[in-house]
Amino acid sequence: MVILKNVYKSYKTGEVVTEVIKGLNLEIKQGEFVAIIGPSGSGKSTILNMIGGLDTPSKGDIFVDNQDIAKLSDAELSKFRAKKLGFIFQDFNLIPVFTVRENIKFVLDVIKHSNEDIEHLLQEIGILEHIDKFPDQLSGGQKQRVAVARALVGKPKLILADEPTANLDSKSAQKVIEIMKKMQKEFNTTFIFSTHDTRLTSEVSRILELEDGKIVRDIKK
Repeated sequence: MVILKNVYKSYKTGEVVTEVIKGLNLEIKQGEFVAIIGPSGSGKSTILNMIGGLDTPSKGDIFVDNQDIAKLSDAELSKFRAKKLGFIFQDFNLIPVFTVRENIKFVLDVIKHSNEDIEHLLQEIGILEHIDKFPDQLSGGQKQRVAVARALVGKPKLILADEPTANLDSKSAQKVIEIMKKMQKEFNTTFIFSTHDTRLTSEVSRILELEDGKIVRDIKK
């Protein structure tokens, strides 16, 4: 599902060049449930952003579902992301002028998917009673659950999640993990998480430990 070949990523600030990812080679198969762990600044979010086409590597190749995403135009990349990928952002990225229902319906409208799943998913995830509220009326944990629902509702082939359980209490986190694992089993969805949360790492099938821009351990359970 995902292949990274000799991927480097660096950022330049003035005359200073900072290397974040250093020659990364990685293959993740369809249906895997993978956590990327490592200290802050090790490059976890950068990897997710490059796989999702939100950032580009300085060098190397990234293939997602057999597609070399670096060769796509902006319009093609937008269509590819809408059809194939789901994102769970650490800062939620909800549209402030949309209600919970509208934030999720917006995704389904983009991919021309039925809206019938919204209420069922919100019921499962425990926020159906907030369906007509706006983001600024929600707590951080409620926003996180909306962001998770928005990523899952279109049943994409790949979901990229940056700290998806960080703002959740234990009960909500476990419910979200259960829903994601159910989706993985039913639809063979691939999940790639960036996380520090042991509640999540205890449930994944593979852990990639990142340090100084390189994978230092690849643990398959």
